[in-house]
Amino acid sequence: MKHVFAGDYGFSIDFASEVDLSSMTHVRMVIRQPGGTLVRYDFPPEEFAGVVPGGTLSYLVRAGDLPRHGTYVFQVGAKDQISDLAFSQWELEAKQRNAPDFWA
Repeated sequence: MKHVFAGDYGFSIDFASEVDLSSMTHVRMVIRQPGGTLVRYDFPPEEFAGVVPGGTLSYLVRAGDLPRHGTYVFQVGAKDQISDLAFSQWELEAKQRNAPDFWA
């Protein structure tokens, strides 16, 4: 994706996995928005059950995830009874729109 703008949604962000997520009990993504607000998303098991090392975990950006322009930092964590792992952080720069609502 070449450009992303504040308010955009409906596109996927893919995270490469170096671990077998199928054995994990919880997979969560935390988004740090500009200004420091944290938004959490718990992946349902069916979204991570088939992800093996070298596979991809995909997140569909939802309305409200990118409320303003600035840098967003995404990070995925996974845990089970004996492990608590974090993925590398992934940054996304959301540019400012010319109009907050194109369809008003």
